[in-house]
Amino acid sequence: MNLSGAPIGRNANMGGSMFHRSGFAPVISSPVQKRRLGEDEQKWFTRAKAAVAAYDDLWTRTLLINDKTYREQLAAKYHPKPEDQNGALYRRNSVAYKVSEAESFTPVNYKIFEDTQQQDKVTKLEELNSDFRKDVEYGEKTYGLLQAPAIIEQTTTTAPPTEVPGWLIPAGIGLGALIIGALLFGGD
Repeated sequence: MNLSGAPIGRNANMGGSMFHRSGFAPVISSPVQKRRLGEDEQKWFTRAKAAVAAYDDLWTRTLLINDKTYREQLAAKYHPKPEDQNGALYRRNSVAYKVSEAESFTPVNYKIFEDTQQQDKVTKLEELNSDFRKDVEYGEKTYGLLQAPAIIEQTTTTAPPTEVPGWLIPAGIGLGALIIGALLFGGD
């Protein structure tokens, strides 16, 4: 029941209609989109390049921490095998690959970062970099820095190469030639 005397849908507080306040934009009821306001593919490309560079810088800083055990812990956490899809190194490499793919075009193909899956990869790398940065800064403050980067040895399990004696290959070729000759020209 409208007792105000104003037409239905209007009142003194609302101005134009009950769905739109005069002087204000209507409220959007859709969920928050992945893309931030005003952020286009070129900005995602720039963020991706910055995230890769930040990871590389953090890895270099890790190599300078003056505690071998802590360096190895950071290596295990943030620089595991490249095949580990949950690892930071895998994420860094996947983002770096997309950056290099975009840069392979002339002009740069920013549309590669239009896909929300690529944007998610960039965001996840940025989040990992944030944690990585905190751990590196803690190590730098706690243990100090080396004068030169240390080499972090990561163990791999591969079979040692087998050595073939130098005489075995010529002997095998000669024996093969004798067998073939005997089969072709030998006999009765």
